[in-house]
Parts: sequence; C-alpha cells; structure tokens
Amino acid sequence: MHYPAKVTKLISKKLILLIISFCFVIVLACLYMVYSTHNHRQLTQSENITMDYTIYPSTIPQHQLLRIDEAQKLYESAFDDQVFYGVRDPDSLVTLIKHAWQWDKNVMFYYYRILHCKDLYDEDGKDEWITMSFDTFMRKYRHQLVDSVGNPLVEPIVFKNQEMRNYLWEQFADLKYPKFAYEKGFAIGHCGYDEKGMALSCPNAKLESSIKYLNYAIEGGYHCYEDKWIALIKMMWSIFNALSR
Repeated sequence: MHYPAKVTKLISKKLILLIISFCFVIVLACLYMVYSTHNHRQLTQSENITMDYTIYPSTIPQHQLLRIDEAQKLYESAFDDQVFYGVRDPDSLVTLIKHAWQWDKNVMFYYYRILHCKDLYDEDGKDEWITMSFDTFMRKYRHQLVDSVGNPLVEPIVFKNQEMRNYLWEQFADLKYPKFAYEKGFAIGHCGYDEKGMALSCPNAKLESSIKYLNYAIEGGYHCYEDKWIALIKMMWSIFNALSR
C-alpha cells in the first residue's frame, strides 16, 4: 500500500534533478553566449580602432618627467620580464602606467614591454616575489590610474593595436627620443652569431644606420651616458671605416 507513495517520491526526486540539470544547461549556455559576445566585441573594437598616429606631448610638467635611468628603475621594481612575467610592486606599476598614459616617452618604452610579455605570466612565481598578473592588477588598481587632479586616465590608442605599436616605435626613434633611438640603433647593429658563438660582421649600410640612431640617442638627451656613447660610436666608426677599405 506504500508503493504508490514511494513511486511518487521517486518521480519527484527525478523531476527535481531533471529541472536542476536543465537549469544548469541553460546557465552554461548563457555564460557561453556572454563570453562569446564579449570576445567578439573586443575583436571588433580592436579591428575598428581609428589609426591615430599622432605623437602627443606629455601632459606631465617637464620637471616631473622621468629620466631614462629613473624610468628603468621604476620598471624593474614594478614588473618582472625575465622569469614569471608578473607584477612585483603594484604601487610602482601604478606610477609607471600614470606616466605612460600621459605620454612620458621614456616610460612609454617600458609600458610597451609590459604589453608585449604580460600574457606569459607564470602563476608559479606568485609565492616568491610576484604579487599578481598584469590583468589582475588592472582589475584591482584601475581606479588609481588618475591624473594629478584625480581625473581618470585613459590608455592611449597607440597601445591598443600591435600595428600601431610597431609604427610608433619607429617614429619615436626617428624623432630622437633617446631610449627608442638607442634600442633601434643597437638592434640594427646586431647581426647575430656564427656557429662558434662569434658575432657576425654587419653590412656597411646597417652599421651606418646603427650609428645614426645611436647619435640620435645622444642628441635626444641620453646625456648621462654621453661618454659611453661617444666611445662606442668612435669604436663603431673605426669598424665601419675598416670594412669600407
């Protein structure tokens, strides 16, 4: 006489499980649609970015712009780009991004580097000296990225598109911004190594171009290293002249 009650109870349980399963499937479907829409929107925005190649002056007062050595020290304290590719010190990274987003050219160089390698983040370094990934940092500290009067800063378009990054890198070097010119000069003047690990000689045209950009670095204000640059350029000119004979 108790069988109908047991059957009814069993059916009720199965019905509840079925309803729960159905709801779970609907939730997963909704999450997938939201995720797909978000990715599509990001892709569309990236493809539709207006290519504004204008190089703007910094909105930071001249006396507050960072020197090359200051920008490098700030970068090294803020971010690890050697092993774990994560954030070392959030406060330092906040300062770095504030300067980069306000067109401090010496700092923009290092922000480019962060964008280039941030996706290589290794979670294993978190318990050592890495506090978080760059993406996590942006979620937690985005509200602190403001100017001197508290207005929210906006990431310049030049950082949002790889094609623009490459173009602007070249433009910064041609305009004699010292860090960019220095990096380009050394990149041009490096022609690889042979099977014995010895540096290969560069063609004369590449050496001449390398020297030109190293000169740009000095002209652009790399004065704290001027003696080293002069010595280096003299050495490269000697090599260039020797190869030209």
